[in-house]
Amino acid sequence: MSKRQWRLSFSRAEVVLLNSWMPVQQIVYHMLRVLTDSGNNSKTLSNYHIKTLMMWACELKSSSFWTYDLRLIRTCTDLLRTLSVWLTDTLCPHYFINNCNLTDDSWTEEMISLQLLGSIDEAWSSRWFVNHYIRTCSLRCPGRVSTSFTDVSTYTKLQNTISAVVNWRLNSALEDAWLVLQAAEYDIADTVSVRSLTVRSCVCWMTELPKTYTPFTHYFTAVAFL
Repeated sequence: MSKRQWRLSFSRAEVVLLNSWMPVQQIVYHMLRVLTDSGNNSKTLSNYHIKTLMMWACELKSSSFWTYDLRLIRTCTDLLRTLSVWLTDTLCPHYFINNCNLTDDSWTEEMISLQLLGSIDEAWSSRWFVNHYIRTCSLRCPGRVSTSFTDVSTYTKLQNTISAVVNWRLNSALEDAWLVLQAAEYDIADTVSVRSLTVRSCVCWMTELPKTYTPFTHYFTAVAFL
């Protein structure tokens, strides 16, 4: 132990679990990561704590918690309060290893700021996501959409702005997919023509490409033969 330390990794099991989550659970996980990444100035609280929080919630919470009266802000707020309790008690239970705690006494100096998670309510969370998340999304849209975000003083105006963002995204999704497909086809052809193919590299290509888009495998095979 004086020379080396080993860490157990459960990354493959975590990927399986995350892929089995319902869409609403994946969205909540994304929202929690965005919120804590922006509001956390220290490196003590990491994304792995958020992932652990979500894995426990997906196991212990009933399906109605995620689907009944679907309100993402309320769900995020409830989970942040759970995280606050963990931080207060200095006890963040590891999901895979019994009696393993992801916090320790070194967190003491930062507990006060991190425990503020427990004081977060739905109103604060709603304002934060509107100002820091939805507004950021709107800035990626064309001018006619992003300028509509300058006035969201009422619920109706906010709803109309969000609808405009969603509609623009849906209408541009096909074009975005076409651009990504075109770039991928160019990169495959360019890489295969420049670098010599080996058995190992071919196996890697055939294994990894289907994870992105299955037809890429057929395209790679055709390019390789050519």
